[in-house]
Amino acid sequence: MQQNSPFSPSGASYLYCLGGTNENNQNLSSVSRMNLITKEWENLPSMSQSKYAFGAVVIEDKIYVCGGTDDDETFNNLDVFDCRTNTWTELSPMLNERCHFGITTLNGKIYVSGNGNHCSIVEEYSPDTKIW
Repeated sequence: MQQNSPFSPSGASYLYCLGGTNENNQNLSSVSRMNLITKEWENLPSMSQSKYAFGAVVIEDKIYVCGGTDDDETFNNLDVFDCRTNTWTELSPMLNERCHFGITTLNGKIYVSGNGNHCSIVEEYSPDTKIW
Protein backbone atom coordinates (compact mmCIF):
# COMPACT_ATOMS: atom_id res chain seq x y z
CA MET A 1 0.00 0.00 0.00
CA GLN A 2 1.32 3.42 -0.92
CA GLN A 3 0.08 6.48 0.93
CA ASN A 4 1.32 10.01 0.52
CA SER A 5 0.87 11.80 3.83
CA PRO A 6 3.05 10.31 6.60
CA PHE A 7 4.06 12.32 9.67
CA SER A 8 4.80 11.87 13.33
CA PRO A 9 3.47 13.80 16.33
CA SER A 10 6.40 15.50 17.98
CA GLY A 11 8.20 13.32 20.50
CA ALA A 12 6.14 10.30 19.47
CA SER A 13 7.50 6.85 18.83
CA TYR A 14 5.11 6.36 15.89
CA LEU A 15 4.89 7.54 12.31
CA TYR A 16 1.28 8.02 11.16
CA CYS A 17 0.06 7.59 7.59
CA LEU A 18 -3.43 8.90 6.74
CA GLY A 19 -5.53 8.70 3.58
CA GLY A 20 -4.01 9.75 0.28
CA THR A 21 -4.05 7.62 -2.85
CA ASN A 22 -2.72 4.18 -3.69
CA GLU A 23 -0.79 2.96 -6.73
CA ASN A 24 -4.07 2.71 -8.70
CA ASN A 25 -5.00 6.35 -7.88
CA GLN A 26 -7.82 5.18 -5.61
CA ASN A 27 -8.57 7.51 -2.71
CA LEU A 28 -7.97 6.05 0.73
CA SER A 29 -9.53 6.56 4.15
CA SER A 30 -7.13 4.17 5.85
CA VAL A 31 -4.95 5.12 8.80
CA SER A 32 -1.90 3.22 9.95
CA ARG A 33 1.13 3.86 12.07
CA MET A 34 4.62 2.48 12.27
CA ASN A 35 6.35 1.91 15.56
CA LEU A 36 9.67 3.70 15.06
CA ILE A 37 11.44 1.31 17.42
CA THR A 38 10.17 -2.07 16.17
CA LYS A 39 9.51 -0.87 12.57
CA GLU A 40 6.14 -2.70 12.65
CA TRP A 41 2.97 -1.28 11.05
CA GLU A 42 -0.44 -1.28 12.73
CA ASN A 43 -3.81 -0.51 11.13
CA LEU A 44 -5.97 2.02 13.00
CA PRO A 45 -9.59 3.19 12.62
CA SER A 46 -10.12 4.80 9.20
CA MET A 47 -11.03 8.41 8.50
CA SER A 48 -14.71 9.12 7.77
CA GLN A 49 -13.97 9.84 4.08
CA SER A 50 -11.62 8.57 1.41
CA LYS A 51 -9.65 11.65 0.38
CA TYR A 52 -6.34 13.29 -0.37
CA ALA A 53 -4.95 16.87 -0.45
CA PHE A 54 -6.19 17.47 3.10
CA GLY A 55 -4.36 19.28 5.87
CA ALA A 56 -3.16 17.65 9.07
CA VAL A 57 -1.49 19.07 12.17
CA VAL A 58 -0.70 17.78 15.63
CA ILE A 59 -1.55 19.50 18.88
CA GLU A 60 -0.57 17.52 21.97
CA ASP A 61 -1.56 13.89 21.30
CA LYS A 62 -4.22 14.67 18.71
CA ILE A 63 -4.06 14.77 14.91
CA TYR A 64 -6.42 17.34 13.38
CA VAL A 65 -7.40 16.54 9.78
CA CYS A 66 -9.36 19.04 7.71
CA GLY A 67 -10.57 19.56 4.18
CA GLY A 68 -9.33 17.54 1.24
CA THR A 69 -10.91 16.19 -1.92
CA ASP A 70 -12.05 12.95 -3.52
CA ASP A 71 -11.91 14.51 -7.02
CA ASP A 72 -15.72 14.87 -7.11
CA GLU A 73 -16.05 17.08 -4.05
CA THR A 74 -13.92 19.41 -1.94
CA PHE A 75 -14.50 19.11 1.81
CA ASN A 76 -14.63 21.53 4.73
CA ASN A 77 -14.81 18.96 7.52
CA LEU A 78 -12.55 18.84 10.58
CA ASP A 79 -11.94 15.59 12.42
CA VAL A 80 -9.54 14.83 15.23
CA PHE A 81 -7.77 11.54 15.90
CA ASP A 82 -6.82 10.93 19.53
CA CYS A 83 -3.50 9.05 19.44
CA ARG A 84 -4.00 7.80 23.01
CA THR A 85 -7.45 6.25 22.50
CA ASN A 86 -7.23 5.60 18.73
CA THR A 87 -10.62 7.23 18.18
CA TRP A 88 -11.97 9.83 15.73
CA THR A 89 -14.22 12.76 16.67
CA GLU A 90 -15.99 15.06 14.22
CA LEU A 91 -15.57 18.76 15.04
CA SER A 92 -16.93 22.02 13.62
CA PRO A 93 -16.32 22.28 9.87
CA MET A 94 -14.20 25.04 8.35
CA LEU A 95 -16.10 27.98 6.90
CA ASN A 96 -14.69 27.23 3.43
CA GLU A 97 -14.08 24.04 1.48
CA ARG A 98 -10.35 23.51 0.93
CA CYS A 99 -7.87 21.17 -0.70
CA HIS A 100 -4.18 21.68 -1.52
CA PHE A 101 -3.93 24.37 1.19
CA GLY A 102 -1.52 25.53 3.85
CA ILE A 103 -2.02 24.55 7.47
CA THR A 104 -0.02 25.29 10.63
CA THR A 105 -0.33 25.73 14.37
CA LEU A 106 0.63 28.67 16.55
CA ASN A 107 -0.01 29.08 20.27
CA GLY A 108 -2.35 26.08 20.36
CA LYS A 109 -4.53 27.24 17.46
CA ILE A 110 -4.86 25.92 13.91
CA TYR A 111 -4.51 28.23 10.88
CA VAL A 112 -5.48 27.35 7.30
CA SER A 113 -5.00 29.46 4.20
CA GLY A 114 -5.38 29.18 0.46
CA ASN A 115 -6.43 26.12 -1.51
CA GLY A 116 -6.48 24.75 -5.03
CA ASN A 117 -9.40 27.08 -5.79
CA HIS A 118 -7.31 30.12 -4.79
CA CYS A 119 -9.27 30.97 -1.64
CA SER A 120 -7.49 33.92 -0.04
CA ILE A 121 -9.35 33.68 3.28
CA VAL A 122 -7.36 32.64 6.36
CA GLU A 123 -9.26 30.74 9.04
CA GLU A 124 -8.30 30.17 12.69
CA TYR A 125 -9.56 27.28 14.83
CA SER A 126 -9.30 27.05 18.60
CA PRO A 127 -9.36 23.49 20.00
CA ASP A 128 -10.23 25.01 23.39
CA THR A 129 -13.43 26.73 22.22
CA LYS A 130 -13.99 24.42 19.23
CA ILE A 131 -14.84 27.46 17.09
CA TRP A 132 -13.46 28.66 13.73
